[in-house]
Amino acid sequence: DGRRIAEDEEDLWEPPPRDDGMDIPGELVLARDKAATTVCYWPGQLLAYIPPTTRKQQAKYTIMWLDGTTQDIPRSWFYAMEDDGFAVCKLGQFTSEVMEDFLELSIREQFVYTKPILKAVLMHEYEPVYDRHRRFMNGGKQRESIVSEAGLRGKMDPKDVELLQTYIKEWCLREDLRIVEDSVLGEVAAGMFP
Repeated sequence: DGRRIAEDEEDLWEPPPRDDGMDIPGELVLARDKAATTVCYWPGQLLAYIPPTTRKQQAKYTIMWLDGTTQDIPRSWFYAMEDDGFAVCKLGQFTSEVMEDFLELSIREQFVYTKPILKAVLMHEYEPVYDRHRRFMNGGKQRESIVSEAGLRGKMDPKDVELLQTYIKEWCLREDLRIVEDSVLGEVAAGMFP
């Protein structure tokens, strides 16, 4: 009878769903290609979620590496942008011609690539930053913690930061280039995030 109960439980078992916050296909990740945790991480793009067929199996994700090869790996082998380890995992050495081309663009041209993401953040439609955006808009110590985390992403030349601030203001305010007081912005933001 014990074997029959185990078979009945197996029949009722359903595979776990994929991570909700991931864009599949298309999510960009940093992943390792081996089980060892001391190896380097490499850029890749998730192509598919492969649910387990039995309770004992692990779910896997099909990833396409920079060289175009693919591999099926478990969730514990990669970090998505919103994961804590994304900013601090050890990257392997690789040459990216796309990056070099991107860096040759002016700050204004680079900013164009960020507009869709910034718009989604402002419209509360970009899930990976919900919590960070809320903490920033709350101000005080919560904002300070977000600002201190920003250094983990890299450093910018102060001149480039100033240019970028100008472009963001132009884009956000468009033809109404005026400065709105912080208190008004705070009230608007508080209404966006109950």
